[in-house]
Order: sequence, then structure tokens, then C-alpha cells
Amino acid sequence: MSKNGKFSRLFLTTSLTLTLSLCSCTSPMIGFKESGSSSSITDNSSDNSNLAASFGPDTTEATNGTINLNSQSRKLNFNEKIKEDESYYYYCFNSKLWRTSKENPDETVCLFPNDGLDLQASHPDNILIYNDNIYLIGEDLADYNEYVYRIDINGAISKLSYKTKVGYTSGIDIHNGALYVYSFDLDNNILFEGYKINDDGSLGEECADFSDLNLSLGDNLVPVHLDFGDYIYSPSSIDYYGGIYTTDSAGNQASLYFIPKDNNNARKIADISGDDVAAITKDKLVMIQSNNLIDNNLYTIDINSGERNDLLTKEELKSMGYAHSSYFSVIDYDDNNIFVMIRHPLTENPVPNYVYDILKISLSDGSIEPLVNITEGEDPDNDFGLKVLNFTKEGLMYLNYADSSYSLCYMPYDNMSSQIVLASPDYGLESSVGILEQYGITFKTLHNAYFYTDDNYDVMTFYSDLVVPQLPATSDDFISFNETILDNLDVTDMAKSSVKEAGEIALSQDAYDEYSPMDIYPYNYTYRYAGLSYYDSRYVCLTTSDYQYWGGAHGIGWQYSYTLDMQDGKILALSDVIGQSQSEFVELVCDHVYDLDEGSLFSGYDGTIEQIRDSYTDNDFNWFLTPEGVGVRFASYEISPYAEGYPQIIVPYDELTLLINLGN
Repeated sequence: MSKNGKFSRLFLTTSLTLTLSLCSCTSPMIGFKESGSSSSITDNSSDNSNLAASFGPDTTEATNGTINLNSQSRKLNFNEKIKEDESYYYYCFNSKLWRTSKENPDETVCLFPNDGLDLQASHPDNILIYNDNIYLIGEDLADYNEYVYRIDINGAISKLSYKTKVGYTSGIDIHNGALYVYSFDLDNNILFEGYKINDDGSLGEECADFSDLNLSLGDNLVPVHLDFGDYIYSPSSIDYYGGIYTTDSAGNQASLYFIPKDNNNARKIADISGDDVAAITKDKLVMIQSNNLIDNNLYTIDINSGERNDLLTKEELKSMGYAHSSYFSVIDYDDNNIFVMIRHPLTENPVPNYVYDILKISLSDGSIEPLVNITEGEDPDNDFGLKVLNFTKEGLMYLNYADSSYSLCYMPYDNMSSQIVLASPDYGLESSVGILEQYGITFKTLHNAYFYTDDNYDVMTFYSDLVVPQLPATSDDFISFNETILDNLDVTDMAKSSVKEAGEIALSQDAYDEYSPMDIYPYNYTYRYAGLSYYDSRYVCLTTSDYQYWGGAHGIGWQYSYTLDMQDGKILALSDVIGQSQSEFVELVCDHVYDLDEGSLFSGYDGTIEQIRDSYTDNDFNWFLTPEGVGVRFASYEISPYAEGYPQIIVPYDELTLLINLGN
């Protein structure tokens, strides 16, 4: 575990309009109890008896020594990112639902979408398995609306029909042979309906259960959401504890209430100040405090008494070698423990990979047990990063970039220092990194951060993520390229400037100002590989992109293309590729301005043509090769609005005099 360095503030999405998620990890049946609705609010934060359900003894003991997968709390409330039955793992990645065989992991198939359907899985953690059918929410890319889909035992996909017509479906649940659908209307009111599931898995008649349920919670009360890892879970507004958890909020202030099923009064449990509910056990709420830059920590609220107990404070984070603002998220839990993933703090010294620790924290005494650390594999072409799923019967399961591809990996309970690659299927990711490796082109990754620290602040002011191409050292040109690009990407000066600015702000304001100028941080700079536009046996044209954010509505970026002669070890200029003069090529580009949408241009066709002539008759284009012709790229705001990205024009090869032989 790292012993020094600072870290960035916790970034966890807060959304108090989403509902509490409930899902069973070991049984396809997902149930809930009916609740009442709120007609008044009573502050009972000092007298909240009988809010928790009465649980019988848990007869299933943990057998792996790490987590009790069969704990009551986990079975009732946990939305696992990977589901399993006796034969398969089910999980979402790249907006698709995948199934991996336990007996033969190479048998990994995409279940949704299939058969060329223009769909994507839009709620990757709300997947239900019931009677050999799978139910999930998918987005139809034809109209960008969300629907509930069923996948039968043969893999056939069908869209389910139900009464409500909405563009956003919050979640689905199954209880007593019925499918329940949750959504929001345009006024943010909760819509709730259920249908019996027919023997063939289709939906039958509408259920009478809960038909009289009133989910009108008042002007300020909204159902609480469950903030868990990378996603906010929102399938169900009804929980197993006999009612609904709700919050009211005004600005950054909020309180947590419980509406019991046999009472319409919303009873206050505790003030939470906009904090997020990360987990609900049989007698505790696990909360993440993330409302400002000063006090980020993990704590519990006793459901009966409302008493708060800190589990992971900024002081403890610092004593363990993390800055108080370290990224961390809850990945799993049982009745007695919560499992947290926390990233090693970045420092001014660049590191090639992000590293994450998994900690086991006791809910009873707050003791912390480090379990394992995971190194995130670096994918130059896709920025999915490490996706820790959850514990399964085999161990801690996650998706990571390993062996030049994304893989389903796990760490077994009896050897949690060992990463085992279970399956490396084709996840449908477009990647050209493997092609570049054949030419000896590799990538160097660097991540670092700078902090401003005083008695009041410990704030990340700047971070950088660099994925830098490195050419084979076969020529002076290529060696010079490698050295120059790394020198040009030295972020020290801009990083120190951000620290200096933060210090000036800190001296001129109250450290606890609710709307602190410190909230503009961190500034950042990223540089990544952006794609391969052309390659043959001799020539390669690769593109990189950068993006920098220095406050405001958005940052600004640019793309750079390099055309390489891999045989002679040269970086080509446009004059090495075509026989036209600069002015002649400018006129060819202007001839193809009409290929662009005139409505997207600042000055229409005529004005854009004049602008290109003025700007490029004496200056080089940002040019690149494609299979069809030579392309040129324009910067954001150069000829069109920011939203248009980087407009491109392609001049076909048959209009050009080529000086090199392409296509071999």
C-alpha cells in the first residue's frame, strides 16, 4: 500500500431523483414488501424504533473466509455487476450483455444485442434471470428510447409491451411471478406497474398487487438512490424493510426519512447533507460523505437509533498513505463488512499504471483489513479502465486490460495476489493497437498529479493522463520523434501554474465557502492515441489527440496525424506524398468544402472557402492519409462550432498526383 502522496477529491455522482435498487444475487426471484406513502413529515431522529425488519439467524456461514455471499442484506439489496448461476457468468461490457461458461470460459457469447439489432444495454446492472429467461433494459438506437427486453433460453430477443410510454425506464424487479417496471414521467413522478409473467416468459395481465400504491412523496421528498461503485442503482422504490427510504433536499442540505408500510408519516432518521447511500444492511445504512473538498469519508447510520459511526475518515486515509480526497467506491458488502476499492494516490512523479487497493471494513468496529491490490492494464485505444465487478463463488471478479485485450479476470479466495485471466473474448471493441505492434510501434503511459496543500486544503489542482506513441528506434528521425514528443508533453509548467493559482485563491477566501473557487479544480491535460487512418506494408498514418481543461464550460482539444515511412524510417511531409503545390492543394480542398453541411459552418460555403485560402495558402494543413484520399482536419471553432468537433475534408487520390506507392 502506498505510503505517501496526495490524491484527488472523491468524484461520486449525486442524484436524489433515483430510486433504491434491489436485486438478488443467488436467486432469480427478487422480492419486496408493500409500503405506504407520505402525507406528513415527523422528526423522529431520536426515536426510530422498529424501522428495521426482523431478520432470523443467517444459517449459511461464509465458506471463503472473505465475504458471506449468502448474507441476508446482500441477497436482498445487492445489485451485483456480475451475476452467476451454476453454469454461467452474466455481465455487461461495451453496452452489451455477455455470458461466459464456467466449464469452458472460451465459450463467451454476446446475448444482447444480437442478429444485427440496433440496441444497447443501457442499465448494465439491472439484469434479472427468471425461469430460463433474462430480462433487461435496453436502448433502441432508432428512437433513443428505453424498453424492457426478454432473452429466452434459445437466445431470441423480444421487446416487451407495457402500458407506460416513457423515454426513460428507471428499473425492473421480479416478485411472485410478476415483472415490475419503474420509470419517471416528464414531471419526475414515479411510474410503477406490474405484469404477470406467462409460462413462456412473455408478459400477461396487469397485476392487482400494489395497484393502490401511492408514490406521491410530497414536494421535497424523493426516493433515495443507492450509489454503488461506478453506477447509481435505481430499480426499486420499495425495500424489504417494510417501507421506502426517502430524502428531502434543499441545496446541499438533505435529510433521510423512512416511510413505514403501515404509516403514511415520513419519519426522519438523520441529516445527511446530500451524502450518498452506498449500501443498506439489516440494521445500518452505509453512507458516503462527498459534499465538499474537506470532509470525504465513509460512515454508517443505525436504522433504529439514527446514530452515526465513522468507518473511514480523512485522517485514517492519510494515515494509511492516501490523501483524504482519494477516489474510492463500494464494490460489495455483507451483513458484517463493506468492501471498498480505493485508488493509490498520484504524485508529481509519473507512474505507468493506476493501482487500486481493495479494503475490507468491519461494520461493527470499523477495523480495516487490506485484501489485495489490482493494477489497471493500460489500453491505448479504449478508455474503459478497470471495471471491478464483485465477489462471486470463485473470488473477486473484474474486467481488466490484460494480454493486449480486455479480459474477464478473477482473484481466487485462496490466492488473492494472483490475477487469473478467465476469458479474453472479442468484446466488439475496435482497436488497431495490435496492427501498430506489428510495425514495432508501442505506447508509453504516464499519470501524475499536483496538489495545493495548507492547513485548510488538500486539493488536487492538476492531473495528466498521457498515452504516448513510441516509434521503433530504427532511424534518427524516429529516435528524434520519440524524444521530442515526450519533451513537448512535459506538463510541469502548467501544473505548477495551477498550484500557484490555487494558493492565491486560498489566501483570499474562507476555506469552507460553500461555493468555493477551489471547486473549479482539478485542471487536467490528456494525450492519447486516437486511431489508425491508413496502413499498408510500408506506410502508416496514426493520429493522436489531446484535451486540456482550464475551467469554463468545457476544455479544448486537438488531433495530430503522423504519416510514417516504416521502410526508410521517415516522418513524411505532404510534399513527400503529392505533386501538387500548396496553393494547388488548397484549391482542391476548397472544391470539397461542399461535401460539408453548410448549416454547420460559421460562414457558409463561400465564407469558409475564403477563410481556408487566407489561412492555408502559406501554412501547412493538419493532413492525414485514408484509403480514399488525403484528408485535412480543422480545429474546433475554426470553421464551425465546438459541437461539430474537428471537420474533415477528403481529397480523393484520383484528383492528386501521388509521389509514393500506396496500397501495397
